[in-house]
Amino acid sequence: MHLSDYYFRSDLFQVEPGETEDPNPPLYGKQLAHWLAEKLGARGYQAPDVIPEDWGWCVMCRRTPFFLWVGCGGTLEEGAPRDEAALVPVRDILWHCFAEAEVPFWRRLWGRLDVRPELETLAGHLEAILRAEPAIRLVEAP
Repeated sequence: MHLSDYYFRSDLFQVEPGETEDPNPPLYGKQLAHWLAEKLGARGYQAPDVIPEDWGWCVMCRRTPFFLWVGCGGTLEEGAPRDEAALVPVRDILWHCFAEAEVPFWRRLWGRLDVRPELETLAGHLEAILRAEPAIRLVEAP
């Protein structure tokens, strides 16, 4: 179950050298993912893991009895130069993050698991974190 998409601009996060190859060019957000993991940890999530994915970055907040995580990353604006050999200017990146809950297949076999309350709590934390940071400017979805 997917909840709460946030799009924003910020110069708080840089594209690190080599990030264009990890996890999947041209998706960025390693610094954003680690920043979110730190902020979520301060809100009580126990040592969130940062995991590269083929769509961006996953900040895993919980694994049992279901997966509770934040997805994040950034993509280049339409028409921005895509020179993978050079570092990408952050002014050309549109950042995105969202809260997600997944019930593993084998858990679904044993009945319905209500993930909504914890997913809504995570989404609320995510929104509060983004709105509290002066270097983040929320924008409309593309």
